[in-house]
Amino acid sequence: MFKNKFNLRNVVATAICLAVSMMFTACDPKDGDPTTDENPTDENSFVIEVEAKNVIAEENTNNVASVKAFIMTDYIHEEGYVLSSAKFENGGFKLTIPSTGFNLEPIFNFVGLVLDGFGEPIISNTEAKFAILRCWMGGYNAAGEEIGGFSAWGINDNNDEDFYMIWYYVYLDRDCTVKVFEGDYKRVDCSFKKGWNVLYYGGIEEGDFYSTTKPSWANLKWYYGEY
Repeated sequence: MFKNKFNLRNVVATAICLAVSMMFTACDPKDGDPTTDENPTDENSFVIEVEAKNVIAEENTNNVASVKAFIMTDYIHEEGYVLSSAKFENGGFKLTIPSTGFNLEPIFNFVGLVLDGFGEPIISNTEAKFAILRCWMGGYNAAGEEIGGFSAWGINDNNDEDFYMIWYYVYLDRDCTVKVFEGDYKRVDCSFKKGWNVLYYGGIEEGDFYSTTKPSWANLKWYYGEY
């Protein structure tokens, strides 16, 4: 299933073309939760830890020595720069994602790139700025070569692949809501807080959606795949 549905290149193509957004919120505690320590008076305290345990891998991870998180600067060509790195050990990793050291872009770039085709958004604060992590963490060998990647996704507890979801990490410099309605259905329902957030992208019977609230049916896991 990982190679077919969650082949990294397929995910990248889907995520980059349909969406490009990343944010951290909770995953199943046994698999590792991102945690935050936020103090509105101290910019350096808007930091998150991303911990992945029990990574599911079809390919052997013996050659993976480290894991790196990237800030995206070119969504089309998948380019960016390393923001954080950690050792890959004991079948998992723990990344500390800082709240400084990266450039922010206007919220309209988020709307244009991530929400393209989703309808007219309602934005509460048009002065907001954002940054996005690449939707998979790079897996590197001892020589410093990127040989694969880690990403979190899941389907519902009934293994119904029509109900799928992946998550992204997004940083905002202030509180901001972004919503898109399609009749009574909220295709986009995002309530961002200053700092790092988790943005969930998925598909259900009503259609694709973005939300900062984890769907109750989602069973998130971390996966590894080679390029």
